[in-house]
Amino acid sequence: MAEAIPLEQVVATLRSELQSEKQKNENVTAELENLKKKNVQLQALAEQEEEMICNKLLKRLNDLKREKETLVLEVEREEELLTNQLQSKLEQVRKEKVQLENELEHEQVCRSQHP
Repeated sequence: MAEAIPLEQVVATLRSELQSEKQKNENVTAELENLKKKNVQLQALAEQEEEMICNKLLKRLNDLKREKETLVLEVEREEELLTNQLQSKLEQVRKEKVQLENELEHEQVCRSQHP
């Protein structure tokens, strides 16, 4: 026959187990709260880093746009300078051509008058 366990002993054992479970629950709840706080902190840090990276990339993009605009202006100035130089040389060559044509015509006139 099975021995009967006194009711007070069963109640004491159950209270002890209940107290142990309550302590475990408190520990798990505290750990969960700590993990939630860490999660919030990590999310805030990640957002700050993302914003910093975004700002850095935007600044780099703006710097590159300004550099491109500067280069475009420099190229336009150089093209204009080269165009002006070429126009000047072309005009000089045209004048020389006219002068040479005039000299040739003068020589031909002189030869025709003194054969």
